Amino acid sequence: MTDQFNGRTLIVTGASRGIGAAVSQILLGKGATIIGIARNFERCTIDDKRFQSVPLDLAQVCTLPDVLTQLTKSNSAVTGLICCAGAGQFGSLEEFAYRDIGALIDLNLTSQMYIVRAFLPVIKRNGGGDVILVGSEAALSGGRYGAVYSATKFGLRGFA
Repeated sequence: MTDQFNGRTLIVTGASRGIGAAVSQILLGKGATIIGIARNFERCTIDDKRFQSVPLDLAQVCTLPDVLTQLTKSNSAVTGLICCAGAGQFGSLEEFAYRDIGALIDLNLTSQMYIVRAFLPVIKRNGGGDVILVGSEAALSGGRYGAVYSATKFGLRGFA
């Protein structure tokens, strides 16, 4: 049986560490080429010629449309997308500065929508593929100190 990922080109966000790095390593082991997007690759331990690192701060949503347009043009072979990027920030709502609320929404939700929006036409042109959004159990039940985080993950679940 052939591996469904062999020879495929996939975007993985949050690819420098954590879940995104683990997903990238597994997919590389299955023969995929990975275009890894992350804010910083200094601590990334992935060493594979089929791994292309793209330093990009997804929290900077005002610049994403232009950057993602260029990225889709230079990576026209993409057949799948795994969105692992995100951050957790916890505290009671009144402890959050307004800008911190916006920043968490931008990173955990808005940037994921932008990435899917940018690459979905490419994936469709290439015959379809996979779009996977990594969420959190926090999308199912919030808590006293996780209201903002839970809301971003609930939004991501709704988007999916």
